[in-house]
Order: sequence, then C-alpha cells, then structure tokens
Amino acid sequence: MQQLTLNPDAAYREVAGEVFIVTPDRALHHLSLPTAVTIVQTLRAGPVDAPAIVSAVTARFEVDEARARADVSAFLKTLMDRKIALEA
Repeated sequence: MQQLTLNPDAAYREVAGEVFIVTPDRALHHLSLPTAVTIVQTLRAGPVDAPAIVSAVTARFEVDEARARADVSAFLKTLMDRKIALEA
C-alpha cells in the first residue's frame, strides 16, 4: 500500500482551524474545509496510507466509508499533483 506524507519542503501553518501551505514552487494553498484540514493533519503526522486517512475521516465526520474512500482518493490526487503530498 502506498504511503504518503506532507511534502517536507513545504512550509505549513495552521491558523484558526485552517491550513496554509507554501510549496517549493512558492504556490500558496489555503485549506479551510474541515475534511481537507483533517486529511492534511493526518498526512503531517507521518507516513500514512489511504485507508488510514479514510478511517480518520469516517471517525470524525458523518460519512460512510465508500463516500469517504472516493473523496479521499480524489483529494489525495489533487494534493500530489500540487506537490503538497508525496510518496513517503
């Protein structure tokens, strides 16, 4: 299973429940949705696979596993495309 982590070369700051990330290409990313913040916090805690992220989302929010799996997969692809998350 693929392990992912937050890009160690990105600057990360959490303010008032929102996350701001500056990637090495100097792009600023602002995440304010609670599910997005939870996913990034989970990635920041260390290498983690998608099922563990899905578990974190379903534990915190009222969402069924199938929907969480689809949403997490799509969001992780976006994070990887933007170099916010990387394979560990």
